[in-house]
Amino acid sequence: VVRNFAKVISKGLELESIVRPHPDLAINMGYTYLKTKVTDPLAGTDNGRGLTNQPKHSITGAVTWTPQISDGVGGLVHVDWRYNSDVVSMNDPLARAFVGNDGFGIVNLRAGVNFGDGRYSIEGYVENLFDTYYNITSFPVPEQGNSFAVYPSPPRFYGVKVGVKF
Repeated sequence: VVRNFAKVISKGLELESIVRPHPDLAINMGYTYLKTKVTDPLAGTDNGRGLTNQPKHSITGAVTWTPQISDGVGGLVHVDWRYNSDVVSMNDPLARAFVGNDGFGIVNLRAGVNFGDGRYSIEGYVENLFDTYYNITSFPVPEQGNSFAVYPSPPRFYGVKVGVKF
């Protein structure tokens, strides 16, 4: 049976800044403090605990450089990152030790060029640069008492993106 919680209290603070020290350079930074609590007597092991998959602290950032390489050719270099503090993906007391995530960070890179007044572009990218493992979510395995399964994070992947604007 799946149901919504009757009440969840969520309090926090979010800060964000964008700095453009040069027309071709943007620096973004963000911070979130979040405290959640489930207050629902029918929520079982979730009652009185924080929401699952909600880090108390998140830090994000990005740097994007878009220089003009020559007449009609623009460049792109972009890096972004995110750090999440410790979280649990399931509030079952037995599962918490096995399905939680210690704090982790993710870094992504992208570089490319555009031409034809920005109509055409080609970019290379890497997602999850350091191949960081974390659990996206978890769940009890039916009919296998005290067994839990997780959906793992995507591994590092990379590729090339070609674009045409119409």
